[in-house]
Amino acid sequence: MKKATSLLLAIVLITATIISTSNSFAAADELDRITTLPNNISTGTSYCDILVVHDDIYNIPAINNVTFEPEARTNWHSHAGGQTLIVSGGAGYYQEEGQPAQIIRKGDVVMVGPNVKHWHGAAPDGWFSHIAVATNPDRPGAEMMELITDEEYRSLQAVEYNGRVSGSENAENDLGDGFVFPKGEQMPGSENFSGPVYISQVVARDNSLNCPIMSNVTFEPGVINNWHTHGGGQVLIVTGGIGYHQMEGEPAEILYPGDVAMCPPGGTHWHGAVADSWFSHIAIGANPGTPGMEWLNRITDEEYANLPAPQYGDSFAAGTTAQSGRIIRAEEMYKEVFGDAEFPLDSTNPDYADIMNHFIYGDVYYQSELLTLRQRELITLVSLTANQSYSLLKLHVQASLNVGLTPEEITEAVYHCTPYVGFATTYDAVTAMNGVFLENGISLPLESQRRVEDDDRFDAGAAVQAEHFGMNPTRGNHITEFVSEYCFGDFYTRGALDFKERELLTMCILANMGVQQFGGHVRGAFNAGYSKDEIIAAVTQCMPYMGVPRTLSAISTVNQTLPDETENATPGGTTNQTS
Repeated sequence: MKKATSLLLAIVLITATIISTSNSFAAADELDRITTLPNNISTGTSYCDILVVHDDIYNIPAINNVTFEPEARTNWHSHAGGQTLIVSGGAGYYQEEGQPAQIIRKGDVVMVGPNVKHWHGAAPDGWFSHIAVATNPDRPGAEMMELITDEEYRSLQAVEYNGRVSGSENAENDLGDGFVFPKGEQMPGSENFSGPVYISQVVARDNSLNCPIMSNVTFEPGVINNWHTHGGGQVLIVTGGIGYHQMEGEPAEILYPGDVAMCPPGGTHWHGAVADSWFSHIAIGANPGTPGMEWLNRITDEEYANLPAPQYGDSFAAGTTAQSGRIIRAEEMYKEVFGDAEFPLDSTNPDYADIMNHFIYGDVYYQSELLTLRQRELITLVSLTANQSYSLLKLHVQASLNVGLTPEEITEAVYHCTPYVGFATTYDAVTAMNGVFLENGISLPLESQRRVEDDDRFDAGAAVQAEHFGMNPTRGNHITEFVSEYCFGDFYTRGALDFKERELLTMCILANMGVQQFGGHVRGAFNAGYSKDEIIAAVTQCMPYMGVPRTLSAISTVNQTLPDETENATPGGTTNQTS
């Protein structure tokens, strides 16, 4: 069984992990899927993602993934049961009281003893992430202490981590930036695997913290293991590449970095690499000490050939089989959207360009299958217009043409922003859009999409408000009249885009603006026929352009406006709404 994880925020910037809250860290099951670390126990901004919750089924400690923005760090603190940190991305600091700060890097494992006073966090020049394992779960609790001042932080004389495994930097074992660990030593040949498999120890069997044994297992492309059972169950945390996991009686699932797959005690499963990618995961034996592993038969070559293909496409490019699947699918999506056009900052700011494009086209565009490419580009157009990002808008006007949007649809999306962001913003957006049209030989003006005569604007707008929002506007107040005539009469009645599309775009415009009217149009989009999941997918599409804080706020508003009991409701109905 694959457990959906929300590493989106972490992957945006690297891969990540941390723990919890108040004056002591909260239990993992008390946290939201992704939370920010409170300011009273840390400095800067950090994100926590729950990977594994401690329970009575698997009986392994809580495991969280934590990402720190540059310079973000915890306060000094200690854990009654100790803690294990596994660095999953970037470079950061770890310091114990009375010891020099140490630089810890991807693949490093730090065992923090019970009640040892320490802190950890990012270096000044990059994001940092680690997996945090709450060891000795029978000894819960943590004590939060004083913060690390900016002066102390900036005067650190850090040394390289003294617990790093010798030989971990061996280039022959390095699988690339998309993998947390080197591939390790080849396992002896076994009839239970279809080809070469490699293993490296992450946490040893005998350790003072009672941390479960953890091994990183790496499969060459196309290599899988046989069906097998674990008496105590097993948990897999993907650390690189793309692979499969299948429970008996269920369809095979595709696993990407950050995914967690769980096999309950006595369950039968198999796992391994897709045909064109190396695949690595941490393997954790659940219910430590429970015996009963049994190897069975393997799926046939025909069954393997008929497994679902990864989302990024049919195969990796030649010579890139060790590259992260996220990067590959980002490159393929970028090509689909922009063709052979080079991103303007590739040559001058390659790191920035990689972070941006890998996140947008490798993460966000694949976050949900509920949005079409056409819808994603329409949402992007209004997001860029709302944020006055005219250089990017020009790129996405071209991209919109590339994916099949008509000039009229593109124009109407930009026009539709006007009542919310104002003419001062959309005038420049229209000018930028027209420049791209002319470069493509598109004659202007386009065919008019006006559908209402000037004298009918109020009645036409009021009709839209009555039908879709349950309102009954009347004349007498000039603002009320302007809203009906201008917002609804001038724009909602136009052609090229229907009401449902316009309402989704309105919701996205308001999300980018971070205004209170967003909640009303969440309800409006739901009533227009969009599911809660589609609405969340649309908000996520806005995230690269409006930023993390507004995204988190918008998702919170969606959950408040459409609580879980509405997810299975039939969209439709009315809601009171002004604009």
